[in-house]
Amino acid sequence: MPTRTEILEALNASQERLFVLVRAWKPEELERPCTASEVPDGAPWRPKDHVMHLALIERAFQGMIRRTIAGKPDPVGFSRTGATSREEVLAWIHRRNQTYIEEHYNDSREQILTDLAATRQQSLELLAQLTDEQLILPIPGAPWADGTIGGILLTNARHATQHLSWIAEGKPPVGGSEYNPKDWTLAYDSFDAEQERLREVLTSTGNGYFCTRGSLEWADVDDIHYPGTYAHGCYNRETTIMGGRPVLNEDLVNLPN
Repeated sequence: MPTRTEILEALNASQERLFVLVRAWKPEELERPCTASEVPDGAPWRPKDHVMHLALIERAFQGMIRRTIAGKPDPVGFSRTGATSREEVLAWIHRRNQTYIEEHYNDSREQILTDLAATRQQSLELLAQLTDEQLILPIPGAPWADGTIGGILLTNARHATQHLSWIAEGKPPVGGSEYNPKDWTLAYDSFDAEQERLREVLTSTGNGYFCTRGSLEWADVDDIHYPGTYAHGCYNRETTIMGGRPVLNEDLVNLPN
């Protein structure tokens, strides 16, 4: 369950990273379609559509939180759509999202960023008004994060990261390479067999989610080596801004012993 400080730091960091990226995009990068619409026959989404969509969802989350605090029934509001199944709810959400980006199709970069900044400020003000007890209240029917008010606020930061990942995966480069090779340096120091204990070479078997440490059947335990089999890592996807561009990394992250 996120703390107030964790929520505040995540919201601020997410907004800063997003703004740096959006300001760095060339006009043609903002406008070039990069992902298909979730609505059949809907126009494909451009990077600017993904970005403007964030403000729509963040305002929706704010409304859910306020209705929860006020004790309103069905604060999420899915029942008011007339949907009777999860598939119908998703279809309604996709149609609403598509309608919103079509209504704002010609919004400029500055209009979008101004709207995002104002919306995020409203979330920060809402966070300041909420008590610690209110932050851990569940939002009835909310399927996001841990379902609490604090978790939903934190979801705004994660939502931005998710859309940046989709943009990075679907947006073709403009004018050639996605990165400048001069921005990268690969340094190799050395390898001294006598100092081998300073590093490890592990065998591992994974399924794309978790991996298991393996060992060679002839390996023995000694003061340096500890062959064994146990869960030792999980896969993680993270988008990082490098030189104003999103770089999507899929890494194997070590699990605590």
